[in-house]
Amino acid sequence: MEPIVADSRRAEYSEAGFRKSGERNASFCGFTLSAPEQDRNPSAGRKHDECPLSVSLAARTGRVYGEQKRFLPAIIKGMEELCRQKPWSIPAHDRDLRNYNGTDYYVDLVVATAGNTFAQCVRLLDDRLPIETRALVNCAFREKVFRPIRRCLEETKPFYWFTVKNNWNSVCLAGVTGAALALLPDKEERAYFVAAAEKYQSYGMEGYADDGYCREGVGYYNYGFGAFITLREEVCRATQGQIDFFRLPKFVRLARYGEKIQIQNRVCPAYSDCRIGISPDTFVTDYCNWALGLETGEETCSIPPMDNLSLHFISMFPHQAWPVEMTPEMNRVLEEESDPLHACYEMAGIVIARPVVGSSCRLGVSFKAGHNDDSHNHNDVGSFVVVQGDQTMAGDMGGPFSYPGDFFSDNAYRYPIKNSYGHPVPVVDGKWQDTGRKAEGKVLERRLSDSTDVCRLDMKSAYSSVEGLDRLERTFAYDRREGGSFVVEDVFECEKPVSFETALTTRAQWKVVSGNCLELSSGNEKMQVWIESSAPVSFTSDTVEVNSPAYSRIGIVLKGKSGKGYIRMKMMPVKK
Repeated sequence: MEPIVADSRRAEYSEAGFRKSGERNASFCGFTLSAPEQDRNPSAGRKHDECPLSVSLAARTGRVYGEQKRFLPAIIKGMEELCRQKPWSIPAHDRDLRNYNGTDYYVDLVVATAGNTFAQCVRLLDDRLPIETRALVNCAFREKVFRPIRRCLEETKPFYWFTVKNNWNSVCLAGVTGAALALLPDKEERAYFVAAAEKYQSYGMEGYADDGYCREGVGYYNYGFGAFITLREEVCRATQGQIDFFRLPKFVRLARYGEKIQIQNRVCPAYSDCRIGISPDTFVTDYCNWALGLETGEETCSIPPMDNLSLHFISMFPHQAWPVEMTPEMNRVLEEESDPLHACYEMAGIVIARPVVGSSCRLGVSFKAGHNDDSHNHNDVGSFVVVQGDQTMAGDMGGPFSYPGDFFSDNAYRYPIKNSYGHPVPVVDGKWQDTGRKAEGKVLERRLSDSTDVCRLDMKSAYSSVEGLDRLERTFAYDRREGGSFVVEDVFECEKPVSFETALTTRAQWKVVSGNCLELSSGNEKMQVWIESSAPVSFTSDTVEVNSPAYSRIGIVLKGKSGKGYIRMKMMPVKK
């Protein structure tokens, strides 16, 4: 097996990848290597991956390959400083100081990803580095990465992330495997790490639903599945395609998720902890299209993002995606995933409904059934998202941009962004939705067509704390004809009179136009919400802000109490 960055690839990198980048690359180098000494000192208390990135910024421009070698001494110094740094893991993963004291090294996300960045830079520079520096690097990786991995697999027990069913598995395996393929000279040793990746990669993939849905949201998909792409490419190239983790129907669905989850104009629904405004990484979607044979033109090389170079090395080179050997079943799944108007994720109960491309309709929507015991769960049975043009006008506003300290504790549901009050769902007799698997939206009816889409849910089980609740149904009706419209109707029946309200959540500017009409404005888009109800309604307003941009919760409240009733919201673009 050859290292992932072989000499031929290094030549491609130097010549094809960045020959046209010119002075922009030189400025990157100059900025990085002229930074204050304390910013480049591995013991100066900076962010965990800053030193490897400082090394790699210079290395990846190609400037050290030609006549301009003035950055090489600083690169060598940075590498040697990093090798002498006691732990590579972050303090949160070394509370007993075993890493710091060198008694028992643990390979975490940081060691794996920043280590792989470091390893690829060493491989790129290769004999341009002094023998002493390369020896120091090899010793550091043996001590902090390779031996700890072998020891946990052979003598103690695998690190947590080997068998965890989330993004840690793919990210750590990609980092460790990439570092091993780049640095280890012995093919038997490289084969050991490839075999470990082959054995354990399936655990991370179990974190995705079999229908291809990523429960953790688009941001985690970019991170976790992006890492899996790196791992897949490392192993494919090391084995000349004999081992390919994509050669299963499930991976066709996962590969198509980045395209399918988009409502329109790269806008995606922000359910659960997905951050509002995040779109699938174009490199991830492009790579998947290349691997599946959906794109055949010339690939473009690009300067990857700064956040985690370990997971973005592929985009620096031509010939980025190893083609998948498609099976008949995989081709069948690919055909199933090609509906331009709809995307359905049955296990999560999510539907994406889009306008016809080129039509006058500028409205696209998503709605969900689901349950309240999901990964990164929010109590959001019956939630929805409405997109007009390139603006999210109303609906689910997503999760926090950074997690409060108790966001995954028993106290988490005190936050309105996580409990149902901060979502566009009903409040019945003053009660919010329950937490747990039994709180679910049961699909009573679903009809999808080229012109209209209708879905009716039974949401009663999500409000078990409401005494005597006999019926609570929500119906979504999307019409893509002409300018487009979206209707959300709630109908309830109870043994006793109860208060009832529904909600519209939005980051748009809004105003009350009349007693039964709201107007929302965002960017260049305007939308009106017309309300029909079994009794007059009043409007309330709350601001929700939990480590994310604030949004409005507009309560639409039936006046008085009743044993039965309904509220119907019809959303339509304002004609320009």
